[in-house]
Amino acid sequence: MKDGPDFVIIGGMKCATSTLHDQLQQQPGMFLTEPKEPYFFSNDEVYAKGLDWYASLFKEAKDDDLCGESSTHYAKLPTYPKTIERLLAYKPDVKVVYVVRHPINRLVSQYIHGWTEQEFSFGIDKAIDQVPRLTEYSLYAMQLRPWIDAIGKDRIQLVFFDRLIKDSQYELERICKFLGYEGDPVWKDDLDASNVSAERERKSGLRDAIVYSKPMTLVRKKFVPQKFRDWVKGFWKMKGRPTISADRRSRLEKIFDHDLAELGVWFGLELNCENFKQVAMSQTPVWRDDAEIEDEKKNGKTGVVVIGRNEGERLKVCLQSAKQVCEDVVYVDSGSTDGSQDYAKSIGVDVVDLDMSVSFTMARGRNAGFERLLSRASDIEFVQFVDGDCEINADWLEKGRDYLQAHEDCAIVSGRRRERFLDASTYNRLTDVEWDTPIGDVKYCHGDAMMRMSVMQRVGGFNETLICGEEPELCVRVRQLGWKIHRLDCEMSLHDAAMTKFSQWWKRSLRAGWGYAEGAVMHGDKPEQHWRREMLSNWVYGFVIPLVAVLLSWVTWGLSLLLFTVYVRLYIRVYKSCMKQGHDERTARLYAKYTTLGKLPNAIGQLKYTINRLFGKQAKLIEYKAA
Repeated sequence: MKDGPDFVIIGGMKCATSTLHDQLQQQPGMFLTEPKEPYFFSNDEVYAKGLDWYASLFKEAKDDDLCGESSTHYAKLPTYPKTIERLLAYKPDVKVVYVVRHPINRLVSQYIHGWTEQEFSFGIDKAIDQVPRLTEYSLYAMQLRPWIDAIGKDRIQLVFFDRLIKDSQYELERICKFLGYEGDPVWKDDLDASNVSAERERKSGLRDAIVYSKPMTLVRKKFVPQKFRDWVKGFWKMKGRPTISADRRSRLEKIFDHDLAELGVWFGLELNCENFKQVAMSQTPVWRDDAEIEDEKKNGKTGVVVIGRNEGERLKVCLQSAKQVCEDVVYVDSGSTDGSQDYAKSIGVDVVDLDMSVSFTMARGRNAGFERLLSRASDIEFVQFVDGDCEINADWLEKGRDYLQAHEDCAIVSGRRRERFLDASTYNRLTDVEWDTPIGDVKYCHGDAMMRMSVMQRVGGFNETLICGEEPELCVRVRQLGWKIHRLDCEMSLHDAAMTKFSQWWKRSLRAGWGYAEGAVMHGDKPEQHWRREMLSNWVYGFVIPLVAVLLSWVTWGLSLLLFTVYVRLYIRVYKSCMKQGHDERTARLYAKYTTLGKLPNAIGQLKYTINRLFGKQAKLIEYKAA
């Protein structure tokens, strides 16, 4: 008795997988499961039913049948990360079929499907903004890469949706040959297409319970004409295909184009959103040799993006250090009045002057530089982002590039950023401690970091609405796609914080609090819980403890003021942690002192963000250097 699949159709969702499943099921000697999508290896609650339950789905299969199942959840990263590991532990020799269509068309069909399931009660533009999986499930190269790493290309068959519909018999024969089917497959034209989104009715618990009850079904079918029933059902379906706005479509095309380019490299095809249907209708995807692809990747071309405003001599040092190690350097200026733009042009740096009538954020500046870099050198593989008050170490670009080339699962790499004038002020020394992040795989990077161009395009770049904390937020999205972020134990850059006054430190701490609150709102839920712990700590130490201690002092004869001793405990904990990292005693004392004191401006920053969000006000950049 068969106890599992010889092959699985893993997706993509809304790419005619149901139709292909039904057609294969019609072929003699083929057995496909009912239900079509058991989701066994992807969904935890189904996997909990056990292997015996899964094996029972194949109990009707003959010993010589070719068995399969079709679960589109198997290509839904990062939603279901355990699929491949579980499946290969059970069936290590399984084959995979993956059907793809134009990524935007697939996204729209998924939205319609979700609308009928009452997942979405809002328009498609808002869904694109707020529901990452709509985009993620159309990133075909991203979805396929873990399968390639796990089972190799020889056991994966890519199928173009458009070719499957246009030349169905040919594609069926090609798929069956790949699966090892020895019969003569025949495409059944009399089979209707399955699970078509446009034909789905929007669910309604009460209506469906009444209308589709057994008594009402009998009455409906016997006494109500079919035309009238179809007319009524029309009210329960989406009226026309939803239209994506021009700016959302443009953003999606940027994201999908790079993913399609990577997919195309594997098959020797030039793929993008504009030509996808034409290529899919006319080309048969055949895997290229890995050695040929690797030869093309060896150049590892790198570009540099610098952002700044009125950085003066600091910018000159930064641009000179970049030009010494890289030909492709872009400087993005945000309204300088000190001649920064003219100097950059004089040494051959490409300058982008941001339109300052539009609200400025550092994220917007970085994205503008990234886009200019792409437009002038499309073959660049890595981009080094650097702030205009930093100097790039002469050896860094080579070390960062070498690491990314050697570690294909890593998207972002950084090194040690140090303060140039460590002893110029207490606040510079504190900032230097912040830059001393752990070595190895990490969760976040700072503003100076080298990133894969392909990943940057895939995630849509930095979030331009953020006035701070844009790098950690980007890192969250990058890690959610399965990529790693790494910190090397080597020098990367020298930074000039130029922070000499308490007021500057206070404003910078206030900005950090804003970033914690906004980050927690965006990604604070499980499993990420981004900045959630930090935000709660700031609330407790910055507001809750002082308020409780003071307000209760009159009813506790002042005993509640003993709550302030928790700050001593916090100081000691931070001091010990800093010493453990290898800092000297003076630095550890300073860092513990200002970390403890910083809870207040952190909490105020969080409060400012909360009020701002509550009243729907537009955020304004918080600049500490001018304080």
